[in-house]
This record gives sequence, C-alpha cells and structure tokens, in this order.
Amino acid sequence: MVSGEDDLSTADGRMVARFKAAADAGEAERTGERIARARKAKRDKGEPHSAFRPFGWQKDRIHLDPIEAQHAREAVSILIEGASLHEVCRGFNDAGLRTSRGNPWTYQTALTYFHNPRLAGYVGQDGELYLHSLTGDPVKGQWDPLIELDTFERLCARLDRNKELGIHVRDRNEKALLSGVLRCGVCGTRMHAISGRGGNLRPDGTRTKRYNAAYRCGLMTSSLGTENKHYMVIDRLQTEETVVGLLLRYMARISLETQPAPQTWPQEEELTAKEERAKALLAAFSRGELSEARVFPVVQTLEDEIATLKKARRRWLAETAGPIPEQLSREEWDNLPTHKQRGYIDRVFSSIVVTRSQATGRPRFDPDRLRPVWREAR
Repeated sequence: MVSGEDDLSTADGRMVARFKAAADAGEAERTGERIARARKAKRDKGEPHSAFRPFGWQKDRIHLDPIEAQHAREAVSILIEGASLHEVCRGFNDAGLRTSRGNPWTYQTALTYFHNPRLAGYVGQDGELYLHSLTGDPVKGQWDPLIELDTFERLCARLDRNKELGIHVRDRNEKALLSGVLRCGVCGTRMHAISGRGGNLRPDGTRTKRYNAAYRCGLMTSSLGTENKHYMVIDRLQTEETVVGLLLRYMARISLETQPAPQTWPQEEELTAKEERAKALLAAFSRGELSEARVFPVVQTLEDEIATLKKARRRWLAETAGPIPEQLSREEWDNLPTHKQRGYIDRVFSSIVVTRSQATGRPRFDPDRLRPVWREAR
C-alpha cells in the first residue's frame, strides 16, 4: 500500500494522489485474486473453506456434532415430506437451536443451509455442486456427510416444489392443504388460500353475512384485460373435505394391490450416457485426438441436453419425494401433521382443476367443479 497524505490543492499533489489510488486499487485486486486462488485450491482438494463452523459439525468442520446433526436430519426428513422452511425455523428456534453464528434461524438462512451440497459430503459453490477445475467432476469433501447425495437431491427438489406451490412465503398457505395444487379452470393459474371474514357488526349487535375461508385464482382481478376477468373462488373447507375423501379412497384401493418396487427415474441411463460421452469427447480433445471443430459443437449440444434432462430429473424427484400412499383411516389422517398430509396430496395429484360455476351470485359448493388430475393412471 502506498497511501499517504498529499496536498490536493496543487496539480502535482492531485496527480500523485491519483497514482497512489491506482496502486492501492491494483494491490487490492491482486489480494482478491490470491484469496480466490487459495479458495479454489481448497475446493479442488475438498478441504473445508468456510470461515465459520457449519451447523451440524464440530469446530474442526470435519466431524459431525451428534446433537445438531440429529436435528438437521429430522428437519431434512420433514422437509422432504412437504414441510416448509418456516416450520423448520420455528421448530429450531423453539428448541433453542441457533445457527453456528449464534443467531436465530430465518427463512433465508435455512434456505441457504439446506441447499448446500456440504450436507451430502460434497463441495458446493453458490448452492450448486462444485466441479473440479481440471476434471469437471463433483468434488467429494474431506468432512463427514450428514445425509446421502440422493436424499440431498430429493431435498433440493422438494424445496423448489414448495416454492412453485407458493407455500414458502405465506403462512396461511403452509396450513392450506391445496395451495398451489388447485388450478383455475379459466386461466390455469394456481389457486391459493384466502382467509375468511366474520362480517361487520351492525348497530343491533348482529353481523353481516360471513365470508368463508376459500381458495382464489391469483389472476382473477389482475391484468388479464376487462374482457378476460373472471370470478374463480371455491370454499376451502368443503373443497379440502372432498379432496381428502378422494385421496383416502384411492390409497385404500392401491394398498390392496401389489406395491411396486421403488422406482428410479426412467431417463437415468440416458442422462448417464450423455454425461459420459461429453467427458470422453473432452478427454479426446485434451489428448489431441480430435480437433475443436469436431468436439465443441457436439459437446455444446450434449451439455444443453444434459441440462434439460437434469431439470426433468429434479422435477421427478420433487413429485416422488412425498410419502408412499398407504391405506389410512380418517382418524389416522386427521392425526397426521399438515406437511405430511400435503405430501400425500402432492404425491397422488398432479393438479386439481376448479371449473367455473354455472350458478349466479355467490354459488353453493358443488363437488362436480373439481376435476382431479392423477399422477398415475387409476
């Protein structure tokens, strides 16, 4: 560093100050480059590189902390079943658990933590698997994994699914079984829960007509144009009761049939083959056996196809991450936590379309307005 005091009232003083500022900036950039190279070298070796002790590990950042690791695994389990990050944060904070920095758990903190490949024993960068700078393969960390890689992939897929369903930000949607599963039969938009109202108090002590809790199309009052605006609301409690009845009858039926073996993603072999072919082409280019004109156009196409397949695989993992359907009595169903009930619903139904009511005014509930779209042929 060459900083110092200069007389900025003169031209020479200002010129020298500019030279010093440029030198200081250059030194700061060189320092940043050295730090980045050091971190990159640590990632390539699989060494711990975080400044703070990660939650679930001891101070050496290598070995697991038994108590924190157990809480983290339990959180992973209920997240895969359909719980929201808000529920996990409340559970951690109520149990007196804090982050490794001593702060209460928040949604953003939990989102970053549960998206970190470190949980599965791999080096991560910006929430994704870090690829070795030379080989391009995921780097296995030198620390003890908290969960298996397959479990981690299902966890990330489930978190993405929760965001898609809209239960990651609205507290009332965490408790609504069908938020994001119901779709408007007019525009196809996902429907979310709205709270009921008890009506206004009249001077004589009575109340005006009560509005029940309901599910509403998110676009019915927005920018579709005057000619496209539509009223799409359906009673929440009666809708949930009807859907739960369909679900329990479905699970009772399939539980009597032979349970299939655990499924794997149908295109897993295709994805693996494309990844191996891309690696083989790059290796041939590195050995000088193939020219860049022959290798990189094919590799680019393969990388695009691999990205599409990985996106499809992640969605399949999210859709199959919930609990396996089994026969349940109504009492057993009512005793399940909300997140597990939601997991069953998301596992069985791809969506449930709510059609327009034929009645005028505020229509009575009509179960025929519900058109379920099943994930598997019935």
